[in-house]
Amino acid sequence: GPEAAAYSRGTARLVGGRAEVTLPEHFMAVASGDNVTVLVTPLSAMSQGLAVVQKSASQFAVQELHGGKGEYEFDWEVKASRKGFEDFAVIRPKGSAQAAQAPVEQK
Repeated sequence: GPEAAAYSRGTARLVGGRAEVTLPEHFMAVASGDNVTVLVTPLSAMSQGLAVVQKSASQFAVQELHGGKGEYEFDWEVKASRKGFEDFAVIRPKGSAQAAQAPVEQK
């Protein structure tokens, strides 16, 4: 992707249509809290849909749509820019201090 990013993923469970997920320490340590993206996938065909109702670099909250009270698991993935790399440029002028070195192929 076009950034220096961090991610974490897992599976959690709705209880009464709600869930709160605390993110792992390694993610909290490196993720910038300014641009967190949370993706959720219900693991039940009976789901009324899910909404992320709160998010940060330390946790997020999910609620079932339409006042649902579902009790089922969902998969999640959280992504964010790394702290200190919020303005990271993927494409840089050749010869710049941040220009990427091409890997050397060894035979």
